[in-house]
Amino acid sequence: MVLGGVDGTKKRKRWVVWREGGRYPDVIIEITSPSTKSKDTKDNLALYAKVFRTREYYWYDEETGELVGYRLQGDDYVPIVPNERGWLWSEVLGVWLGVSDLPYQGWRYRWLRYYDAEGRLVPTGEEAERQRAEQERQRAEQERLLREQAEQRLAELEAELKRLRGEQ
Repeated sequence: MVLGGVDGTKKRKRWVVWREGGRYPDVIIEITSPSTKSKDTKDNLALYAKVFRTREYYWYDEETGELVGYRLQGDDYVPIVPNERGWLWSEVLGVWLGVSDLPYQGWRYRWLRYYDAEGRLVPTGEEAERQRAEQERQRAEQERLLREQAEQRLAELEAELKRLRGEQ
């Protein structure tokens, strides 16, 4: 679930609506299982629309790969139409929600992931940190090569200067 404008520094083990000023989630994303699919896809649809008034509701069936989303319009949910990739645009989150079979944490699986408006995978915190570390390694390597080239050029210029002075 996602709630905008919430104090993220407050320690919580769970979200309890009556302890949070009656605040319900803005977005709910559920991973269904065979034992919960009927509740997730039917009962929760009515509960989240009528009681929670959750702006967007998504569910993903890992077994079938089915991803479905709804957006609240008035008192009811209307289905979110997927794009050509089967992704669903979240107006609340400002990202596409889609399925990726790229490896994650060493596992190849059909993961539910976020994509930006241009269709690029939004990295997890861990992935972003690895990318930053790799960019830093590449930057350091480039600086090392440039330094070596500058030192070599300096040595060449010093040798040329000695030659011109007749110091060889």
